[in-house]
Amino acid sequence: MKISYQWLQELVDLEGVSVEEVSKKLTLHTAEVEEVESLEQRYLNIHTGKLIETVIHPDTDSLSVGVFDLGTKGTKQIVYANKFGVKIGETLPIALEGAKLQSGVTIGPREVSGVKSEGMACSNEDLGLKAAGYTSFDETTPLGEALSVLITACSDWLIDIDNKSLTHRPDLMGHRGFAIELSAIFRRDLRFKQGEDTSLVCGQESLNISVDSDLCKRFCALKVEELTPGITSSINDQFRLEHLGTKSISRVVDVTNLVLLEYGQPMHVYDADKLEGGLTVRMARLGEKIQALDGNEYELLENDIVVADEKRVVSLGGIIGSVLSGATEDTENIIFESAHWDPVTIRKTSQRLGVRTESSMRYEKTLDPEVNPKVLNRAVDLIDRAMEGGRISSELFDHYESPYPEITIDFEPQMVSALSGLTVSQEEVIETLISLGFGVEKKVEGIIVKVPSNRATKDISLPEDLVEEIVRLKGFNSIPSILPSSTISQPVINREREREWAIRDFLRANAYYETYGYSFVDQKESEYTGHEDFVTISNPLSEEHMFLRQTLIFNVLNKIEPELRNHRKIKLFELGSVFEETKEILPREIEKLLVLDGEMGTKDDDTLYFEQKKEIRKLIEDVFGIDSVSFDASEEVPWYFHPYKSAAIRIEGEIIGFIGCVHPQKTPVKKASIVITEMIMTPIECSINRSYKKLNINPIIKRDLSLIVEEKVYSHQLISQARIVCPEIKTMELFDEFKDEAKIGIGKKNLGFHIEFQVEDTDEKRVDDYMEKIIQVFDLEFQASLRLEFDQNK
Repeated sequence: MKISYQWLQELVDLEGVSVEEVSKKLTLHTAEVEEVESLEQRYLNIHTGKLIETVIHPDTDSLSVGVFDLGTKGTKQIVYANKFGVKIGETLPIALEGAKLQSGVTIGPREVSGVKSEGMACSNEDLGLKAAGYTSFDETTPLGEALSVLITACSDWLIDIDNKSLTHRPDLMGHRGFAIELSAIFRRDLRFKQGEDTSLVCGQESLNISVDSDLCKRFCALKVEELTPGITSSINDQFRLEHLGTKSISRVVDVTNLVLLEYGQPMHVYDADKLEGGLTVRMARLGEKIQALDGNEYELLENDIVVADEKRVVSLGGIIGSVLSGATEDTENIIFESAHWDPVTIRKTSQRLGVRTESSMRYEKTLDPEVNPKVLNRAVDLIDRAMEGGRISSELFDHYESPYPEITIDFEPQMVSALSGLTVSQEEVIETLISLGFGVEKKVEGIIVKVPSNRATKDISLPEDLVEEIVRLKGFNSIPSILPSSTISQPVINREREREWAIRDFLRANAYYETYGYSFVDQKESEYTGHEDFVTISNPLSEEHMFLRQTLIFNVLNKIEPELRNHRKIKLFELGSVFEETKEILPREIEKLLVLDGEMGTKDDDTLYFEQKKEIRKLIEDVFGIDSVSFDASEEVPWYFHPYKSAAIRIEGEIIGFIGCVHPQKTPVKKASIVITEMIMTPIECSINRSYKKLNINPIIKRDLSLIVEEKVYSHQLISQARIVCPEIKTMELFDEFKDEAKIGIGKKNLGFHIEFQVEDTDEKRVDDYMEKIIQVFDLEFQASLRLEFDQNK
């Protein structure tokens, strides 16, 4: 939100206070200032010039070559676009050498289609204004005058306030709110009276208006007649509006926008001659439509609030008016409206229709209903000052059946010291509150504070709120830094968080990048993974986000193709939750880890598969201190994994996840190898408490073991049994598995293992003894035999 430094000076005495000081103090005490812009610099080297001669450009009919008189700066030949129909004798803004326009053009001598041009005739677009065409000055305008001298608004400073700072402060949505703040900060006098009364000299006509909805808490209206048509806003007002982000349209519309920017209270104006019958504030009827001022047609629902005449909707309450009743430069009779609308209704309608206006943005925040008649008074005052003719012909219509209750707070000034540590006297507390517009009444102990209506809009209601007001005006940087006197207990260790960061640290150290995916998916995940019975979201963002995911794999594979095409080789991981339907109030939430290796332009799945398998084993062993992990074939491997290049991941016989190459029919990139691990974290949640033992410095002794077993025997069963027989096995890894009925036998398979021993001494005889015991146990428990030169025909 932008505010004008000049306008603030009109509302509060800021003599001797620079814009830099205002900006600094606002940031420290009220709202964050993002930027301060000098408009004088924006309009540097832009002067007034009168067109005295013109001819069509010899090479194109869309351009003209004109001679402009710039007074003391001489005459300049300028090539300009003739689409706006500039006439001889018109005075326009002329940019000379060195000017930097808002359109991005830097002016200097140049040739346009072979014709010399010594400057540029600036359209409103070139000046950064929203209104179409050129700004034309009257005949009395001095030629060659700098715009920053001629137009007061062009020598202003714009203070850009961060909108997020204003979310809870609707009183700061206009210049008056900031003026009150600056008055309190600098202890300067306001140039208007807070809570001023309305003293309108009204007419006798009764307005035919009815309010049939409780969602309009207050509705004020006033009719003004006999306006002189064709009168536009002053050049200064036009530029002021444009600088603050509001398009200058017509004098009566500009008045409502000036009031909006001053008070923060939106208004609306109707062309009274376009209305058919009286006005009714009511809920929309199903199927009703409005031809809005933005040129679009919107279909309304029964929970939208509108203003309608006897035949049609003429305004979507608090959001936008209808083009059918809008005021123009030719309007002679108008009805001003100032209302207070329900903020929730405005927000829902605005969001549903995708229409966010300056009015709706403010009404969403709950405005002060006490200001409604005051802004009507201000609008009429601006009309009187700027337009010929015009008289108030009606009584003030004011529907206000249930005012907000007045808020009073019993406050003890010592609360400031108790809650903030600041030492503030009662007199200073009272002075600060009064400067902000609060009413204060002393009592025997403490004070009674009356909250002004502009701060009673869900902002100030508790004693603690008053403490915040006093402290921020005093300065948060004034709060003393004091160490707490009580002892600080050691925080509870969050095992889940430690586990997550241990995983992140390990994978990042091994060149994996973390990704974050939405928890929302559509029905395509079911088609891809075969999962069913999804958790359905009751209020989805869109049809593409109707369900909660059951796997981390789908979202990653769905977006992986462009990454692989750009980077050729990627290593990704994601820690996230999946959800299972339980038919209870809440679904079951399961934390999972996804690890992905992908490489473009290769079909060598085996290399990636074994590399990732090694990383996952190392992750479980090194990070969690679990050395009983095994990888083996399983009928439970999901079908979107490759049937012969996948395995179940087990810890002590329990499956915690799966690793494998993506099934050829399910890969999103045909000319790439993709290997994925997905496992749940719960079984290893408690294993993060690692114990330490003395480092074994003895060398590792390696052995290979090739066995023939029944097909129903899994490798993890053999590995678990071997570790029971020999606790000094460091690693035992399956490296080979195949079937051959001719050489091995029907219903048999061959399993090959690499085994690493790290015994307390270097005696290999001890390792040989372990191998014999292991083979004996395998024979006894699994009917396993060593594969030598076995031939079933012998």
